[in-house]
Amino acid sequence: MLGHLSQKGFQREEAQQGVERHLHSEAQQHASLIQQLKVMVSEKENKVKELEQEIQQLALMKQSECKSQTNIRPLTSRHENSRESNSASNMSESIAYYFREARAACPECAVKIPALQAQCAEYKTLYQAASVERDKLLELTKVQQTRLALQLEENETSRTALKNALKKKKEGLQFYKDVLMAQAKQEFQQAHRKHEQGT
Repeated sequence: MLGHLSQKGFQREEAQQGVERHLHSEAQQHASLIQQLKVMVSEKENKVKELEQEIQQLALMKQSECKSQTNIRPLTSRHENSRESNSASNMSESIAYYFREARAACPECAVKIPALQAQCAEYKTLYQAASVERDKLLELTKVQQTRLALQLEENETSRTALKNALKKKKEGLQFYKDVLMAQAKQEFQQAHRKHEQGT
């Protein structure tokens, strides 16, 4: 009976350890996935920063070239106009010419900026999605860790209760054995005395 109870307790403890290993494995998988997401988010953040810096540099280049055109062309126009005429019509033509040139000051920058802005917006969207997924996994990991802690506590309580039950059973069996031995000894002594009295 004691052996059967011990075997049952051993099987139950093995099952509990299996649950603990499973929960621990799940927690490790979630932690690994979160780490991968953190790396991805960090890479996306760096890419977004690079794109923003590139956009700023292109914008500064465009402004610089536009300013350069502003400083050179009006002087050239005024110089040419002074040789031809100082009339209001010639001045209006010079201003209109300047604005046309200013809009075309940096065609390459004007083409690149919208594409870079779109790419930057795409990376920001990916970053936000990854952040949401990361938060979900962090919350799930917290839940799993809480479950694991509760399961470990429950397993420890069950293990302690099982040990106490086995100890009580063992003590009970020992007491029963001692009682049987005492009764057998008493009966033997009584029989021995009767035998001596009879002889």
